Amino acid sequence: MKPWAGIGAIFLGWGFPLAACPPNLPNLSAWLTAELVPYLNRAYAQNRLPQLAIALSPTETEPLPTAPSAEPPAQLFATVLTHRRGQRDLTQTAYWLFGQKANRWTLTATTPAR
Repeated sequence: MKPWAGIGAIFLGWGFPLAACPPNLPNLSAWLTAELVPYLNRAYAQNRLPQLAIALSPTETEPLPTAPSAEPPAQLFATVLTHRRGQRDLTQTAYWLFGQKANRWTLTATTPAR
């Protein structure tokens, strides 16, 4: 499983009813913050990965600067804190999610932040 697959699945509404997906970015951000850690832990368990997600930072929605004439996509920045089961070392991974809202949210890109 790719490390960002769980985030994309939640952003797209996979595994959850599409009606439950919030209509605006601030509500989507709050929803992701509440749902992502349990979802990642279920995904790790189903795929028998020895990972445990511990926390998700509050998501940031301030868009990256784009060309003046371009309408920026919805952007979320989140940091997930994980560790391998049986170990004390923590790993912090940051992600940028880029999406568009039409009839439902669609993920246009996701990337680990560097």
